[in-house]
Amino acid sequence: MQKFTTTINFTATVLVLSLLLSGVVSAESNGVKGFISVGPAAIPDYEGSQDYEAAPLIFGRMQWQEYYLEVQGTRARANLLPQRFFSFSDTLSIQAGPTLSYRRERDDVENVRVDSLRDIDATIELGGFVTLQIVNVFREQDALTGRVEVVGDATNTHDGHLITLRGAYGMPLGRRWKLGVGVESTYASEEYMSTYFNVDANNAARSGLAAFAASDGFKDIGLDLFLQYDVTERWGVLTFMRASRLIGDAADSPIVDREGSENQFFGGVAVSYRF
Repeated sequence: MQKFTTTINFTATVLVLSLLLSGVVSAESNGVKGFISVGPAAIPDYEGSQDYEAAPLIFGRMQWQEYYLEVQGTRARANLLPQRFFSFSDTLSIQAGPTLSYRRERDDVENVRVDSLRDIDATIELGGFVTLQIVNVFREQDALTGRVEVVGDATNTHDGHLITLRGAYGMPLGRRWKLGVGVESTYASEEYMSTYFNVDANNAARSGLAAFAASDGFKDIGLDLFLQYDVTERWGVLTFMRASRLIGDAADSPIVDREGSENQFFGGVAVSYRF
């Protein structure tokens, strides 16, 4: 319950800041547009868990000209790159800016052995991203994007960094439906891997798990699906599903291999409002 409440508080804070910023910019310009979507979701109890818990599903985006602020769950990013500096064509654009994410603590989990490990505090990760986007690739109003995002621990919890590579394709399906698919993989530093997947001598004695030392490398690969239906011009319903698989030392850790699952799922449904 504590993790659920903390996650809600963080995402709500980011969401409120987004809406406040939207109001400020709206007062200065009529060119502001965006959407906000809120609903329930189910997520793994911890990274590598086979147990699931409830969490909020929050998507939001506020855009003014080429600048935007978007929220996806516990992650927020903002494009601060003026498009006029990189006007290759009407269909190709580059976006870049800061990103911020919140990683939940690992404590009070369902699995008894994992719960007996030392607690891991929540952390804030800061970094940046670069996105290359091409529109009208195969049909009108579709978009093909590739993104590289790098973040590092800002709160001395794991003291590591992560590099996420993502590719996605989105397109309208008629007047009311929108479809998006994406694939991504994350490289994690040794500091991150040791924090979340190591079992040192102390944790082995506490839990009965075998000692294990994880090294850096790609830790997962995932596929996601986004589907939205516009009920009216402003209101809609969306669903988001992601299936990922832990790989490398993340999958070999006894926290995952013995007590959890390599296969990780996330899914939820939300009501969307466009402004």
